Amino acid sequence: MVISNKYKFVFIEIPKTATTSITNGLARAFGRNNLELIKTNERHCTLERCLSVNPHVVNFKKFLFVRNHWDIATSFYLFEKSLGKHNLEFCDWIKDWYINQTSWMYPSVNFIGRYENLQEDFNLIVERLGGKQTFLKKINTSENRDRNYKEFYTENTKEILFNNCNADINRLGYNFNF
Repeated sequence: MVISNKYKFVFIEIPKTATTSITNGLARAFGRNNLELIKTNERHCTLERCLSVNPHVVNFKKFLFVRNHWDIATSFYLFEKSLGKHNLEFCDWIKDWYINQTSWMYPSVNFIGRYENLQEDFNLIVERLGGKQTFLKKINTSENRDRNYKEFYTENTKEILFNNCNADINRLGYNFNF
């Protein structure tokens, strides 16, 4: 998570939602010295965990970015495969994959950005928080990401992911083609 005591905000980092690019953009928009990169046992922690470790930020503006479930799953798959964590075909790997992005928001956030509108939503956040507009640079992208996420899916694997993440998909308003 990233905290700015000066600008009174917290950025909650959901994995595979351009968090490295956003963090670097925040450093340019608000000044690196005005940001605190908080380390817990895990790099990416929920808002609830953030507040338990940093109760002084309870009244700060809190924001995060979410991503289409089918797209984020593909990103996780390729990332984990590049690290040698598995050697599975996508159709086998997806059977047990699950993410609940809304759980990162509890108890509440002030702004939910979308990966699909990354630069526009980042600009809105920076403007609302009083920072300097800056262009986000692509950093730390998954290897072998030359294919669109839609190319990884069959009707069956689309349905498997929907069933695995149904409640979260509906809460966030995503669909396969979002």
